[in-house]
Amino acid sequence: MQERQRKTAAVLAVVLGSAFALLGAAPLAPQPGPAPSLRDEVDAATAARRNQGCITCHEREAEEWSTSAHATSASNEAFLAALEREQPRRHDFCLDCHAPERRSSARDPVAEGLGVACVTCHVPLGAILASPGAAPGPHGVLRPAWFAGTDACTRCHQFDFPGAGWPIQDTIDESVELFDLSCQSCHMRAGGRTSHRFPGGYDLAFARRAVDVTASRDGDEVTFVLIPTPPHAVPTGDMFRRLRLILRDGERVLAERFFGRRFERRDGTLHELRDDRLHATPRRVTLKIPDAGPLSWSLYLERVAYAPSANPDEDVIDGRLELARGTLAP
Repeated sequence: MQERQRKTAAVLAVVLGSAFALLGAAPLAPQPGPAPSLRDEVDAATAARRNQGCITCHEREAEEWSTSAHATSASNEAFLAALEREQPRRHDFCLDCHAPERRSSARDPVAEGLGVACVTCHVPLGAILASPGAAPGPHGVLRPAWFAGTDACTRCHQFDFPGAGWPIQDTIDESVELFDLSCQSCHMRAGGRTSHRFPGGYDLAFARRAVDVTASRDGDEVTFVLIPTPPHAVPTGDMFRRLRLILRDGERVLAERFFGRRFERRDGTLHELRDDRLHATPRRVTLKIPDAGPLSWSLYLERVAYAPSANPDEDVIDGRLELARGTLAP
């Protein structure tokens, strides 16, 4: 992971350094969050007005973005509840990604309502950025190759827990180490064209594509084979997301298995105990069951609001999606 971060930092240093030289500005120190903004907006309200200019001409893209998690990154209920639970000294760290149009350390309703907007990704340097394959428009653009790849997403989706040396989000490293695919190839495609909906773990149809599941029964054993389909771990992103496999006899739960990252708090910070998410290769899981009649099973993607202990049964859940289900005859 550290080698990947060094490479990413080097790429950003070259890209941003060149842009800074062209624009006559001094480089900024790397930090979690979108690329440092060199636009001349003095406050979020000015950035919002500039963003409205993007929306006026790019209506389809704006409509897609308005339904995305980017648009509500700092205003959705789950984030606001999580921010409330965090110590105030952590708020800047959270808001750097979720409300990147802030221009001070104070809470800013305009920036939080804007979320991760058009200008955040497409105008971080003053000039307008577009991918190399984008159609020409009426205004000038820069078309750096990195903007169509993972480096465009790294600063918000690959970063360490402050002072701990382990990643809160490890999505980029999980992907790049195994596959030569960009984030955009999955998260910005819909109906054969580019989309700004950015579907992910909150989108049921999209999330159901993340795992293929088969189940078989032999005596007192039920065997599942879970095959992850994305190029990154399943689940990825938020460190508390997990998969939950439940086997039932009617309404009675016979067995269950969790797949996620587990932590314990020591010396005032979290330490990772294990990571048993699905990583690229099929996972075979066998559950012992008592003698029972017809069985049903479900695989859920659960969004954990917070985990008070290392015991997954104590996790507080703020949402779940059923990714797959099935039945097994006696």
